[in-house]
Amino acid sequence: MLVLYLATDRPVAEAYQTDLVAVGPDGQGYGFCRIMPGRDQYPTFRWQPGEVIADRYRVPVNDNYPAPAVGFFALSFVDPDTGARLAMVDDAGQLVGEYLHFGFDSYRVAPP
Repeated sequence: MLVLYLATDRPVAEAYQTDLVAVGPDGQGYGFCRIMPGRDQYPTFRWQPGEVIADRYRVPVNDNYPAPAVGFFALSFVDPDTGARLAMVDDAGQLVGEYLHFGFDSYRVAPP
């Protein structure tokens, strides 16, 4: 189980989906999850500025993940109508890219 704490600093007009990809040390994707926040129950257009959403995800990881190894998750927000990914920016407003990367220990996420 992965818990993300999400927030917005302004109203959101659209219902964006979250993409989470489990990426191995070789840069390949070994698991994927696309879902609207709140387990498809709390669309982004309902979010209030300053509200923090604790959102839980299960990202299935393929059996061929090269464990033991360290990889990372790649998070993005996607327009479900067009498939376009939103630009991610940091607190200073600087462009991070289409994905936000954060690490994980594959011993904890690789299938048994």
